[in-house]
Amino acid sequence: MLKLIPTPSAGVGFLALACLLGGCVLAGLPAATPLAGIPAQDASRTARQTLATLFPERYRSVQRALITVGGKQFTCDGVLEASTTEGWHLAIVSNLGLVAGLRVNRDGSSAALQVTPLFRESWTRQFVAQDVRRLFIPPTDFVASGRLPDGRLVCEAVPDKDGTVARYIFSADGQQWQELEVLRGARPEYHAWLRGYRAFAGSARKMPAEMEVKSKRYQLHLRLVELNLKDGIPTETIR
Repeated sequence: MLKLIPTPSAGVGFLALACLLGGCVLAGLPAATPLAGIPAQDASRTARQTLATLFPERYRSVQRALITVGGKQFTCDGVLEASTTEGWHLAIVSNLGLVAGLRVNRDGSSAALQVTPLFRESWTRQFVAQDVRRLFIPPTDFVASGRLPDGRLVCEAVPDKDGTVARYIFSADGQQWQELEVLRGARPEYHAWLRGYRAFAGSARKMPAEMEVKSKRYQLHLRLVELNLKDGIPTETIR
């Protein structure tokens, strides 16, 4: 469910240069009113359950992607084979066929499985792996930290080694994940919105059918176009 690749008419050299020279300005979310004690514990439990059951344990999805870098737009498709036991395997496809492949393990480590002249390994390992981890692999440890002025619940994951902190924004009842904000210090570096929730055959919960990402290096829009929940359940195509 992820793809960050230009169309054949554009070179990856330009894509990488645009990422270095043209950053995106991100506006941070407002401060949250702190939660503590039993309210924080109850909210943390609900939000953790929401993320744990957001995606099926095994599925295959196809998403159409539009990436904007340096004022230019590129399109591609991504095929994500997801398994909570075997990891997340992403294939990035353009008009020329398979241009990149990536596996992300449950512990967050990643490996580039396919490298082509159209897609540099450094981009795959840094930016594509980042999106897979942040959008499709729920954190194992986070706590409810507060509520935004509009009442929505804020949860924070354990900070990364580089000091970045991920803030997960849920509906007021904690039963729908709506946004993700990643901060380095007090400065936002990455923001994602999850939209278009809908039910799919064989899935116990509604899943996001559309995702939008803004980061300092690129913008990404994902639209789910096909979903197969495996284990004999036929593929569902989204119109």
